[in-house]
Amino acid sequence: MNIESPTIAGLRLSLASMTKQNQTLKHELDTLRKKLEASESKDSIAKEEYDRVVDKFGKIKEALLKERDKASLAEERAVSSIYLNGFAIVRGALITHLAESGDHRWKGFFQ
Repeated sequence: MNIESPTIAGLRLSLASMTKQNQTLKHELDTLRKKLEASESKDSIAKEEYDRVVDKFGKIKEALLKERDKASLAEERAVSSIYLNGFAIVRGALITHLAESGDHRWKGFFQ
């Protein structure tokens, strides 16, 4: 008859319990590693998407600034054109008035 001492039986039971706990922790560690890898993959995809959006936004902003500059130049040209057109109308009206009034001094001044 092979009778173990209570100390040896307790140690065997403790060893079995620790072995099972070790297996459980290894399984938990593997699960957490997989979750971490999945999370890192999602983060990488999100970072790529963020970079793509920032790049597109930069291009759109640059295009809008160019268009704003073009519009500003066009507005300046339009204002200048209106000013010159107004000047030409006033000049024409003055010449007509002077010509109709018989004052011929305008001929040398406006030619």
